[in-house]
Amino acid sequence: MKFSVVATALLAVRGDAPQARGYTFWPASSCMIEIVNFGTTNLIGGFIFGSIGFVAFAYGKRMHLWHPIFIGLALMIYPYFVNNDIVLWAAGIAGSATLWFVRN
Repeated sequence: MKFSVVATALLAVRGDAPQARGYTFWPASSCMIEIVNFGTTNLIGGFIFGSIGFVAFAYGKRMHLWHPIFIGLALMIYPYFVNNDIVLWAAGIAGSATLWFVRN
């Protein structure tokens, strides 16, 4: 709702308001994509698994092992794209377990 009000106000200032030309403005819920969930559980999970991923990445880079490098990158990046807390924790635990089982 905020997007449509702000966009309409900005367009009205310029004189290009969609309502003035007879068009209906799309609902804000159809235009907005929720990218990051800033819930407490999601932030804590992202911090924990991102930290594990950073340590794995640094270890793999120092020891010239490509498995920990890629698993560490995946653990650092995936929390940005997962909104569901249960999926975030399940993927983090699975990634950490994978890191444990592919060690040399």
